[in-house]
Amino acid sequence: MKKANFHTLSLAYLYLGLMAVLGILAPILANDKPLIAKSENAWHFPFLREGLYEKSDYHWQLNPPIPYGEGSLEYAQSDAISPFDDQSKKAWNQRHWLGTDQLGRDVLTQLIYGCRTAFWVGLGSMLIAFIIGIAVGGFSAYLGDGQLSYTWPKYLFFLLLGILSIIAFTLIPPYQVKGVSTSQLLSPILSICLLIVLLLLIARLLFKRYSDIKSKQFNLPLDLFLNRLIELIDSLPSLLLVIALSALIQGGVASLILIIGLTAWTGIAKLFRAEVLKIKNSPFISSAQSLGFGNSRILFKHILPNALPSVTVAISFGVSSAILAESSLSFLGLGLSGAQASWGAMIASARVDLEAWWVLLFPALAIFLTLLSCHTIGKSIMKQQHT
Repeated sequence: MKKANFHTLSLAYLYLGLMAVLGILAPILANDKPLIAKSENAWHFPFLREGLYEKSDYHWQLNPPIPYGEGSLEYAQSDAISPFDDQSKKAWNQRHWLGTDQLGRDVLTQLIYGCRTAFWVGLGSMLIAFIIGIAVGGFSAYLGDGQLSYTWPKYLFFLLLGILSIIAFTLIPPYQVKGVSTSQLLSPILSICLLIVLLLLIARLLFKRYSDIKSKQFNLPLDLFLNRLIELIDSLPSLLLVIALSALIQGGVASLILIIGLTAWTGIAKLFRAEVLKIKNSPFISSAQSLGFGNSRILFKHILPNALPSVTVAISFGVSSAILAESSLSFLGLGLSGAQASWGAMIASARVDLEAWWVLLFPALAIFLTLLSCHTIGKSIMKQQHT
């Protein structure tokens, strides 16, 4: 039984590694532009150029194994070609090995570029979720409700700084609010900034007049605030939240990674918080505190390495959830644009012609194997931690 589990786990790692390699090398494996070409005076790398490719007379050129790019269309082909149809391509490297869809796009090429999309969305969104979850869970558990004390000026300063950061975040490219231009946002943002400056001036006058308010300190209930924030985000349906943000915010893969990452960090934060609460009462943490080590050194050098193994389980399951969320959004038409390959968009295109079974089968199989591999690795890590 253990041997069978070992083989299953090895296949899971092998499949995910193959998917990562295919995604990284997608422009080299499938492209309608030559990889390397030589003219009379110089060497050229046409596959690195974006946009339409104008064919040139080269003395020598090396073509990719699959001569079809992510956006290559066969306008003369109005029907999907099955992998078993008698195709008009005579050369073996020009054959559509997995057929084409209704627009004449090569299915194998779309699968390979879909690997790249899944790879970046899964890892990128989990990296954002990991950073936010570790920060929120770690500071919430270690600092608690009574270790942070601020005077009123510092409290107002950090509060207004946070408000300004949220406002500035809305203007960071490539995120653009649908239907609203930057010039339309500029006027209310400037008004809010002026209001904040006015509040700071009023607060300064009050602190000068009433010195007891300036020196009074109070404890910041950090753990209570962060726990309520986690509960608030957890109470919202994650997929509906991602759909709502995707309909509002436009962009490419980067905006999709950000949206999924901002909605997937709560599970990591809760797991890491529980581990920090368990570890911070250990004898070696008490020894570090008695030696006078600072909170940041104790948290990042002593607690973080011991609490990270439990988070790896949430990350492995989170990668599969992120890939599934991206596929669902692309299936609904709220994900990536039509020029970018996605497994979910391929499944959505299969609804046009239900007889083109290959357009549905191969991306669905890719999604299934990816989710199965991630869950297999996550369960294996979970068993190792309990033994």
